[in-house]
Amino acid sequence: MVEKIGMYKSDSVKKHTRKTWDEWISILTKAGAERLEHGEIANLLKKKYKLTNWWQHVVAGGFEIHIGRKVEGRNAKGRWSLTATKSIHYAAGDVWKFLVSDEGQRTWLRALDPVTIEPKTTFETDDGFFGEIRTMKKGERVRLSWNDPDWDRHSFVQMYLVKRPAEKCLVAFMHTDLPDARARDRLRQRWKDVLDALVGALSVELTARSSGKTRLRSR
Repeated sequence: MVEKIGMYKSDSVKKHTRKTWDEWISILTKAGAERLEHGEIANLLKKKYKLTNWWQHVVAGGFEIHIGRKVEGRNAKGRWSLTATKSIHYAAGDVWKFLVSDEGQRTWLRALDPVTIEPKTTFETDDGFFGEIRTMKKGERVRLSWNDPDWDRHSFVQMYLVKRPAEKCLVAFMHTDLPDARARDRLRQRWKDVLDALVGALSVELTARSSGKTRLRSR
């Protein structure tokens, strides 16, 4: 019995996808997923099993790790990835409004100048990165290209907001196509620090807003 793959326990996977790791491994094996690329597996999980974007990639990545095609944190092409998540005790709608507000983007994007969170917007961060917002699904996710002057090609960041019961949500950063383990470790710490900062900033902003002292501002 497979109890855990990567950072995801089987009972957590079942809670969010209605199937355990053992069940997904069996399903994907029978479907010939060993011959499919990661994106093709994710697409199968989307179309046939109606998984959300986030869980498509979690299950597809877990299957690839299980069959030995992927080392945790590194894909078959030698590129590295990471995932940083945090449960937040605020409603997803309020959290999304904060994330795209001026104060929110200063907390997670840390752009040198405030930007509009919408496709084709370019940015440069205060810690030396630059990129472009590629796609956005309002209330759910933002996808960005992410580069460092010393890298030979850009990486990608996907910020997810996953609704949970009882006025809670999960904020997650999935950073893929990193050049090496050193970059992965550096960015893992960045996103962990961002998530911790988000909790504190949300508490201040939403408490003030509930008392009528401020309004979230977005560009």
